[in-house]
Formats: sequence, C-alpha cells, structure tokens
Amino acid sequence: CVIDCERSGRGFWFHNGETAAATVRGFTIRNGYDFARGGGICCQDSSSPTLINCIITDNLCAGWGAGLACWYDSSPAVINCRISNNRAFAGHGGGVCCHDSCNPNLINCTITGNTGEAPASMSWGAGGMCVHNSCNPTLTNCTITGNNAEAVWGCACYGSAATLTNCILWGNTSEEIHVESGSPVVSYCDSQGCWTGVGNIAAEPLFACGGDFHLLPDSPCIDGGTNAPPGGLPADDLDGQSRVVDGDGNGTAVADMGAYEFNPTMPIVAVTPTELSFFLPPNQTSSESLQIRNTSLGAMAWAVTCDAGWLSADPPAGESAGEIDEIMLTADAAGLTHGIYTTTVELNAPEALNPSRIIPVILYVTSTLHVPGEHPTIQAAIDAAI
Repeated sequence: CVIDCERSGRGFWFHNGETAAATVRGFTIRNGYDFARGGGICCQDSSSPTLINCIITDNLCAGWGAGLACWYDSSPAVINCRISNNRAFAGHGGGVCCHDSCNPNLINCTITGNTGEAPASMSWGAGGMCVHNSCNPTLTNCTITGNNAEAVWGCACYGSAATLTNCILWGNTSEEIHVESGSPVVSYCDSQGCWTGVGNIAAEPLFACGGDFHLLPDSPCIDGGTNAPPGGLPADDLDGQSRVVDGDGNGTAVADMGAYEFNPTMPIVAVTPTELSFFLPPNQTSSESLQIRNTSLGAMAWAVTCDAGWLSADPPAGESAGEIDEIMLTADAAGLTHGIYTTTVELNAPEALNPSRIIPVILYVTSTLHVPGEHPTIQAAIDAAI
C-alpha cells in the first residue's frame, strides 16, 4: 500500500502515547511534508509504535528528521525498513532524527541517499541520522550509505550516545560517524576511517550495484559481525532470509554486517534502481536502464514483466552469473493524455533466495500551456496546471 502525501502533510503522526502494539506494516510513505519535523513519520510525546517492512522515501521538512522524527521520549521499533531520499532542506537528520530522550531500535534497515541541509556554520546536520539531547538509539544490522549534509554526515551525536552493531557506514559525505558530545558504542561495524571498537573494520563493503546493498561474494562484511549484539540478533535479514549463514565457508556460521545476509548456496537478486519515473510529452518515448545482478555464486535465470501497455522491456529475460545485466525499459506516451500513470515491473528469478522483486514505475505525461494564447497570465496557467 502506498501513501502519497502529495506534500500536504505527514504519512503518520503518533502523539498520544502509542505503544508497540500500534503497528504500521508494509506501507510506502512518500512525498510527505511538515515544516518542523518528521515529513514522513513523526513519533512524539512518549509514542513508541512498531514500523515493519516500510519504505519511507522522498519526504521533506525544514527542521528535523525528514524521513522519521523521534521526539520527546519516543522510542519506536523500526524493523526491515528502507529510509531513502528524504531531505531536511534547512535542518538536521535527512533520514532519521532523535531529539530529547528517545531510544528507538532500528533493525535490518537501510538509510540511504538522504540529505540534511543545515548550514555548516551550525555544526549540526547528518544526512543519515542525527541523535540529539540524551538519546540512545540502537542500530543492529543496518546499512547507512550515500547520505549528504552541509555540516556532519552519516550518523551524528550531540549530547547523546548510539549503539551500532553489525552495521555498515560507507560512502556518506565526509565523516561516517561524528561526535560533538556523547559516547557512541560501535562494534563489529564497517566504516570508512574505522571507528574504534571491537570487531570494527574499514574496508570497501562491495555492494552489489548502485542503489542495491546486497553483498558480493568477496565482501569483507561477510561473517564479519557478531551473533550476540545488544538486544539479540534478528532471526532474518531485510529479504526475510535466515540471518546466520556460513557465508565464507569456514565451517562457522557468523552474522554478516549490514542489512542483508550473504548466502553462497543459492542465487540472490540485486536490482537497481528500485523505482523509475518518466516525464514525456504526448506521443514521445523515452528509455531508462534497469540493472539486474546475481550477487551469489552460480547462474540465475530471470524474467521481467511489464504490467502496462505503455511500458516495454528489452530484453525481457536473461541469465546472470555475477555480471550486471542491463534491461532497457521504454515508456511510450502515444495516445496518452496529460496526466500521471502508474504501473509496476515484476522481476522473477525462481531459483533465487529472493525470487520476486517489484519495481514501481510512474509516467508523467506533460503538456505545454500557452500564455497569452490559452491563458491570459502566467498565474492563470499555473492555476490550470495544478
């Protein structure tokens, strides 16, 4: 289920002391907006719901936590969620922000491509996650990558601590972890610069491809974690597959770092991008690339199906033995009028551990409004377009 807020408010606002029994499961929350905090989801005033298998993406706020804001003694459980491409356009914590005694628990989450745009002169920020004023979040088997900020970047602590175990922090702008004040506990994590702590490394994690964070067979993060993180090890990974696998073949099953567990016994599908948008005038066509890869050993047959007549795939099927296969998806606006069209591409790889992936596709069929021929003023044209 997709909640498209259309920039007219948040997806969810928990503010009445909700407990873990208040569960949001399997939702995509996108295009949310709040000026102050939590453009996608806001938990405040001792509210601690459970968020499971959600996608929190493309949300905005000016202040704190464009994707998810935890405020005033609120400690949600965030499990198997993807928090991506959110933007705090004048504030802190593009992906997640915790403020004033909040202790959320994030498990098997990816925090990627988020932006915090507080000015560098404020010494604030964090594109991925900002932890402020006596907050102590726990992150287990999370991947934090590709986040950006003006001031400080992947994960930032101000008068707070965070406990990170079995996590990957890589490819964020400048620092992976920044501490203004506080004492984070980081162990069995892979981060650029190698944070001090038990089991930590600083080595290229070898993600499958841009935008997909499955691990390749030679990744140093395979079997690099611990089976006993604080709070316990999740039984499954972000794909829903068994968490403890002997990925490096040494006879001992140890948890991997990051949101995905590598399994050498079966193919594993990686695909990027995870969604596509086309902008076309009527009767025009355009193509975008979709990349598919088997990130495990052996060969993997795959096939894609387009669910709308205006979208086609070339080739529609193939086989990956570790190389990246490229599919060209072509949108054709012939015969379509001005408007928004949505569909999905279904990727099937029956032999894989994660055999089915759904890629949302949006086609915006545009139009040209003429001033003064059709509309007397520019404002009149804008009003007609809305």
